[in-house]
Amino acid sequence: MRTGVVFDGVLAPRRDQIEPCQRCHSDVNAKLLVHCTNCALHRHTYCFHPPLIANPSYHNPQWVCANCEQQNPSPSKHSTKPVLSTLEYAKQRALALPIEPKPHRKRLTQPIQLPKKSQPRPHDWREFCEQKAHKIPPQHISTTKTKPLRGHRRRLHSLLEKKFLWWRCVKPREPPTSLMVELTEEERANLEDWQLKYVDAPENDDIYLPISVEKGVDFDKSLECGEVQEVLVEQVREPIEPLNPVAIILIQNQHRVVVANAEADKRRKQQRHIELIRASRESRMARRIQRWFRRYLTKQSSNCQCHQAATVLSQFFRRYLDKLHHHRSKQAVAERLLQSQRAKDAKLELLRVKRREKATKTISLFILKVVLPYINLRQSSSIRLQATWRMYHCRKKYKRNPRILNAIKIQSKWRQFCAKKKVYQMRLARAKAILTRFIQRWHVRRLLRTEKKRLAILTAAKALGVIEFDPATATLPEIFSMLGTYYYGRAEFWSAAACFERACRNGWVKESKLTFAMAYSHHQTWHRSYDIHNLTSAYNLYKEGLATNLAEKDPYILFDFAIVLAERGEYPTALDLFNHIISLYPTFEHIRNALLWTGVVLLHAHRGNDSLRCFSLLMDNPPPQYTPLDMTILCALSYNSVGNSTDCKQGLGTALGMYKAIERKKASTTDMLLVFAKKALQCTHYLLAYELYFYALRRSKHPKSESWYQFSDVLRHLGQVDECKQALDASLTLDSSNSMAITTLSQWPLPTNAFSIKFTTISDLIAIENLKA
Repeated sequence: MRTGVVFDGVLAPRRDQIEPCQRCHSDVNAKLLVHCTNCALHRHTYCFHPPLIANPSYHNPQWVCANCEQQNPSPSKHSTKPVLSTLEYAKQRALALPIEPKPHRKRLTQPIQLPKKSQPRPHDWREFCEQKAHKIPPQHISTTKTKPLRGHRRRLHSLLEKKFLWWRCVKPREPPTSLMVELTEEERANLEDWQLKYVDAPENDDIYLPISVEKGVDFDKSLECGEVQEVLVEQVREPIEPLNPVAIILIQNQHRVVVANAEADKRRKQQRHIELIRASRESRMARRIQRWFRRYLTKQSSNCQCHQAATVLSQFFRRYLDKLHHHRSKQAVAERLLQSQRAKDAKLELLRVKRREKATKTISLFILKVVLPYINLRQSSSIRLQATWRMYHCRKKYKRNPRILNAIKIQSKWRQFCAKKKVYQMRLARAKAILTRFIQRWHVRRLLRTEKKRLAILTAAKALGVIEFDPATATLPEIFSMLGTYYYGRAEFWSAAACFERACRNGWVKESKLTFAMAYSHHQTWHRSYDIHNLTSAYNLYKEGLATNLAEKDPYILFDFAIVLAERGEYPTALDLFNHIISLYPTFEHIRNALLWTGVVLLHAHRGNDSLRCFSLLMDNPPPQYTPLDMTILCALSYNSVGNSTDCKQGLGTALGMYKAIERKKASTTDMLLVFAKKALQCTHYLLAYELYFYALRRSKHPKSESWYQFSDVLRHLGQVDECKQALDASLTLDSSNSMAITTLSQWPLPTNAFSIKFTTISDLIAIENLKA
């Protein structure tokens, strides 16, 4: 499979294998992409600054850019040659033109300056050419020695005229008599009678020699007919007149150009035809078969040498074994003689092979050192000839090339861009100076405001007299964190949470212990503020503190975090954390509360059997806030959750008997449940209060307005705003004079972000002034 396309003898990669230009990010114009061997330079010639006229890396894969050449200068002793343009490169590689002799000073006189003859006649240039052409010597022959211009020699080229003096005597090789032609039917039809188009040229036909001017040549007719024809003209002897043959020189030069163009076209067509033949499918298959056959011959010769060497070794071992075992029979002697003869023949064959290889190596060395440099010199001369033709006949076309014109346009656009860029830089510098001055003044004003605010806050904190600090070094985060710690110790959690939040807003870096204190303050503040921000902040702070301090094993922190999870509605995670506390800390102070919370969460999740097991464990040893009567009620509710109404009624009856014995008054089951629910609400166990109020109010025939109001408070803590509104309406329906229900409904909708509003609307200074000592 081919990996590219051949352009001008160079394999160009496919479009999908070409790396795009680093400047314009385009993969077109692959022949104009310049590659550097050392660095990652990959750019079009017209993407340089200024644009390049030619691609230096197209025929020189080892080319390096100017930056790499400056960083790693070549170790050659000779100074590096400057990069030349295509025109100067062609001038250097051009052949030495013959030096024409200067005309005689008497011939410089123009015809119009000559004295008139006595019998004037009209001047005819054609007649003049016919009369004077045979008298003037050829202009291309130099009477002086011309020193040939040596082009740029490569390192592999050797100066053969110095090393070998006999190379001038080498006979030119004969032109090939036949050429392998393998074409398809379509190519044969297009290339019919192609042998007639070309004439076998001699070996040195690539050297340019202008055709000499023969005597009696009519140049006008020869140019019209396309070939030189000899015309016999009468030789009239006239005295030599001091005239300058300007027309003859012009016609000679024009004839040289025509002949050179014809020769160049002939060469170009012939080379193109050879390329077509070599690129045909039959030629490629023939080359492939030849390659396979050469490999077969090489393998066969290698196998033959191995067989001969094995024969010699076998003879050696057989002689040694016969000598060792004393085999002297006639048959053994005959076999040994036969084997010796074979080994001798094999040794001679190996010797001949070695001599043949040595001769081949000598011939190859001769070809490499002598023949190949000679061929390279001939190729260099042809290159110089092409460069000369290009220099003299393509200069104007090259200058008028659209590519050069586009390069000039690119250069002009680049200069315009540089000028605009300089103007923009000046404007940018001016704008930056103005902006920098404004920022500096703003920064100074901000520093003054910040320091003024700090001094005012320090004065207000000093006036409280609850903390001690150094006014010279104390910062706002330190002041607020110390105030938050103070109010946390006094159990004023709203003020503590506000102080901690203000410390964080001023850039306080939280510590592990103060992080947990801040979380606990937010949790306790949530019971008063009903602000979901407090509960979310407590949850995030607990997570952050436990994540940064993995070695923290304080059961108090874990217990409060589990309660926060239960109040947020994350019941599976809360149950896992409660079970973790119960299993790892059996002597924990609040272990009974943890067991109670576990049972309540299970009851809320309608897992009555599991909750019954937890409440049964608390029958003999209930939490300090509750009594065995309360645990009996919870067990009865667990039976009801399972669907066991008989055991539920029996449990509630037992609890009612205990309640009457304690209170010593007549009461109903609903009154007992409402008293228990109110106690749970006062202990901030909102989930337990929700279960009790829901069960009691659903079965109560004559509920009280106060019970519905308390149930609305529970619903508000649990985030059920619509149900809270319905409970308040029910409370007001039962008792229209309930002042608390009327006040709450008058403020509807109730604020859900009381803490956040108070925190954001009050400044730090006013907040410190409002604190109590």
